[in-house]
Amino acid sequence: MTDPTTPEHDPSQEPQGFETRTGWAVGAAVLWVLLIGVVALIAVFQAQRGPAAPATPVDPKDTPSFILEFSGRYLAGVPLVMNGLPGGSQAMTQDQMVEQVDLLARNAKSDLERLRITSLWAEFGARERAIEKIDDLLASGALEPGLAEDAALFRRAMHDGPVSLSDDEKTRLSERHHWLGRLAASLGADESDSIRATVLRDARRTAGTFIGAIVCAFVLGAIGFLLLIIGIILLASGSLRRWYHPADSPRARIAHLESAVLFLILLFPAQYAAAVVGELWRPGKLILFWSILALALWPLARGVDWTTLRRGLGWHAGSLCGLRGGAVGLARELGCGVLGYLAGVPLVLLSVAVVALITWLTQQTASHPVTEGIGRAGAADLVAIYVLACLWAPIVEETFFRGALYHSMRGTVGAILSGVVTGLIFAVIHPQGWLGVPIIATLGFNLAMVREWRGSAIAPMLSHAMVNGGTFTVLIIAMS
Repeated sequence: MTDPTTPEHDPSQEPQGFETRTGWAVGAAVLWVLLIGVVALIAVFQAQRGPAAPATPVDPKDTPSFILEFSGRYLAGVPLVMNGLPGGSQAMTQDQMVEQVDLLARNAKSDLERLRITSLWAEFGARERAIEKIDDLLASGALEPGLAEDAALFRRAMHDGPVSLSDDEKTRLSERHHWLGRLAASLGADESDSIRATVLRDARRTAGTFIGAIVCAFVLGAIGFLLLIIGIILLASGSLRRWYHPADSPRARIAHLESAVLFLILLFPAQYAAAVVGELWRPGKLILFWSILALALWPLARGVDWTTLRRGLGWHAGSLCGLRGGAVGLARELGCGVLGYLAGVPLVLLSVAVVALITWLTQQTASHPVTEGIGRAGAADLVAIYVLACLWAPIVEETFFRGALYHSMRGTVGAILSGVVTGLIFAVIHPQGWLGVPIIATLGFNLAMVREWRGSAIAPMLSHAMVNGGTFTVLIIAMS
């Protein structure tokens, strides 16, 4: 007998076509295949672009070789800083320093970099090797005339000493090759020489800043490790609640996955378009950069309501997770962002140790194109870099990676797997090369766990901004 309170089964109300369990699964599979293909293409593009050396410019002063200069200043400055400490001792032997220069030489991308590296060999007691390398460069006939003249000056400074160079020749090396040129122009001189004094001052600043940053990182790591242990204990006991709510609608999951795929497809074209427009109209560059954030609204066009969209992306201060929002919620989430940053420091330090081991085993190095921009940036450019690193990247990347992509996965799989996968994708699309993937993937995983904890994207956005801001601040101070 039929219960009159139960509505009769109406086949017309069942999900039809794509809106069935099978349909959603097929749609998600197709999108994931597309996403993986796009990420693979980006990775291949990054790999091909990374080792490729730009043509040597007529005026080398436009190519400061940031990584080489930073490494050289650090290596030259460490003994000066360590010897200046009470009970200080030599941090590295000359042979160890030469080994580090050998590593830089193996990863040099151009003849310009190979020439500049010779000043480091000469500084650390391997002048014969430096002269031999310069002779090889000159004999190759590949150097353009201006750079060949510079190479001859480098060779004379190393063979006959900097006294063999005129003031104009020293100025030429300093202007065209920056700190590494000044190093070559003052080899063996004492600090009474003005060029040598500048070289050693810069080396002390770089080494002192970097050593101080390392000490701070380990202090923060110790604090973060304690917070991490406390968090794990509270989570295991049920005292620490996870405020993130997985998507309960296949439509929402698919729509967010679509927006993440669109973001990855359009990210690099948008960046190149912004670079072109920026040459003509600088505000246009900022507009194009920020306009890609509009792709996060794609689910609205797919029938997802505004509240569901905000909850999925984490665009709230806790109000959509059952917490108090408004100014109080914003302050709370920002505070949790600081805690999330600290708890992630020991994990990132562990990944740095892994990368250091891989570097030692493979004799390869990683770098990020933005660091080269720091080497030639003026005040306005530095402001632009900070806006990009501390505002655009945290807001946009957290919206799409820990927002749309994480939310689309989290509705079907657990937090750990979602964090690992989104972290790997986040790392692979960055232009630092495969060697930097462990560090950035670990950072991405930590940010995903912060999102899982808070529900809101505000906390991971602040954690992300703190990582980027701290890194670039240290580099700018060290190389100022």
